[in-house]
Amino acid sequence: MIDKTEGVSPRNEGSDRADLKSLLTELAREDLKLKLPLVDAALTGATLALKPSNRELRLHAAKIWASIKPTLEDHLRAENERLLKWAESRPEFPHALLERTNREHGKINELTSEISAIPFENATDENVAKAAHDLCALAVSLDDMIAGEERDLFPMVRRALFAGVKSRKNH
Repeated sequence: MIDKTEGVSPRNEGSDRADLKSLLTELAREDLKLKLPLVDAALTGATLALKPSNRELRLHAAKIWASIKPTLEDHLRAENERLLKWAESRPEFPHALLERTNREHGKINELTSEISAIPFENATDENVAKAAHDLCALAVSLDDMIAGEERDLFPMVRRALFAGVKSRKNH
């Protein structure tokens, strides 16, 4: 009962499995790419929140955000539209893990929207302080989310992928 593939031919299922393995590799690579600037984002955000009029910090925060945002958006889209949809279709996949991942994605999306709404370069000090605080919170939340994906989500997806192959070989 591990692998239910209603309406999917074994050939398509194998292709889907290969696509998911490739996706996991790409997501792990993006996690690393996202993780690298997080310390800088957290420190810059925390400092800028205290000194929102500092022009140099504003420009640095804008540069960091511009480097993180596109990868983050693509990463979350791929996880939501491909990986999590696949996992949700698997009855054996832990529902609590999916709920936690969806909550984390929701928090990241909310912070992303808040940060994107305020231009660091020319917003008011009050708005820059808020965006800087959100940048720091995003960096911390993203670091936690990446750690959780590497520890729990990705290994569980791999187990589910390989369990399907093993169960068919045993029949």
